[in-house]
Amino acid sequence: MRRRDLMLSGAAGAALLTHARPAWSAWGDAPEEAKSLLLPTGVKAERCLEIFLYGGLSPFESFYCVPEYGTSSDREYSNQQWHCFAEDHANVFGGRSGVDPDAYLSPWRADAAGMTVNLGPLVMPFRNRPDILDRMRVVVLSHDLERHETAIPYSLAGTRLGNPRMAGTGAHIMRYFQERDTTGRVIPYSVVLTPDGAFFTDNLQAADAAGLHPGCARPLRIQVGDTFALRDRLARSPVGDSRGDIDALAEAFKPDGLAPSFGSALGESTSDVTGMSIQAAVQLLKHAIAPARYVQVVDGGLISADGGGAFDSHLSHLATQARNCTHTLAQLADRINAPGEGDPAKLDLDDTVIYLASEFGRTPYRQGPEGTGHHPYGYVGVLIGGPIGPDQAGIVGAIGPDGRAIASVNPAEMRVALLAAMGIYPFAHESFAVGDVRGATSEAEALAWATEAILGRAS
Repeated sequence: MRRRDLMLSGAAGAALLTHARPAWSAWGDAPEEAKSLLLPTGVKAERCLEIFLYGGLSPFESFYCVPEYGTSSDREYSNQQWHCFAEDHANVFGGRSGVDPDAYLSPWRADAAGMTVNLGPLVMPFRNRPDILDRMRVVVLSHDLERHETAIPYSLAGTRLGNPRMAGTGAHIMRYFQERDTTGRVIPYSVVLTPDGAFFTDNLQAADAAGLHPGCARPLRIQVGDTFALRDRLARSPVGDSRGDIDALAEAFKPDGLAPSFGSALGESTSDVTGMSIQAAVQLLKHAIAPARYVQVVDGGLISADGGGAFDSHLSHLATQARNCTHTLAQLADRINAPGEGDPAKLDLDDTVIYLASEFGRTPYRQGPEGTGHHPYGYVGVLIGGPIGPDQAGIVGAIGPDGRAIASVNPAEMRVALLAAMGIYPFAHESFAVGDVRGATSEAEALAWATEAILGRAS
């Protein structure tokens, strides 16, 4: 990344929006009739970490396992969902990870259809942390876009490809905090971390798109690789009048922030760009002087799936999904404070909302001998912390025996709820409209529904 490109990003433009409008009408404020619907301080999240699980996380071995579905005796859907790769369970979960077969599944909560959903072995790092499970809300999503190129923008921005309003969540959050800044801050509030050489033909640029927002609301995008040294590139001598701004940005990246590292999961050990990115994200969110408010990590996986990215497992499903999911969740869990821990360098679920996103799931049946295909018709997103407390933990919606959603939300509604979780009014010319929330007839009605149905908070 060139210094000039860096300075032309949202970092340098932040001051342009400071005091752009009076505080009472700053972007993201609610109109009078809806102010009471926004989450109050102490309930809303102060920061957001999003991890985008590129390629399609399979819910059936992770956050949404219903062992009654897809059994070998099922006449219509035999050997599907959790049972699709049953003959490989012992090798992948037992042989590599040492999980007792009796512990592959753990009953968790009931879905909207009344079925008990189990947590699978892919989420063992969370299962070993009951405090995380007590703050976790699994949301069933669905849409009709089967290709990465169309599903990724819809999932990242909540608008379909070609919509001029397409803006990533980071742009909304960036502008919200820019308009309330009184310090002349130049360090960006929103950052998107992508793996070096990411698959931009799949329209991952939607993550840092600004849509109809001013260009200075665009998040700072940084590519992370195993030889990456952003701080070294920033800390160069004469850069003229921009020296102070670059030094301020460099300070956000401590020497260990993006240092090359190695990781392992289920017997695989390699350079760990995902671990580096999660560490850098937490460091940015917890910076003592100028913390970010939103950081998104595009997870390319500890190893790349055969279809590309972390979870696009067309040819080899189970081992790939297990290795990458287990690794990512372990990296994340290690950076969340346990009860009573209080490490200032780690995330605190009382003030941070974490969103695990994906463009779609994987088919509940095989594609070829060992793989799966794209499946947007029933998959999951996961909210942790922030407004999600023990009373909100559970499942939104349901997936049926055919692997398709019985009750679900769409990506636009999910993005509305994510802004609401941050206390940001999600309806404006540059963000979302009433029509983005199915069945709503007013902005207040749409906000109340998203807050209650998706976040579990009564309006």
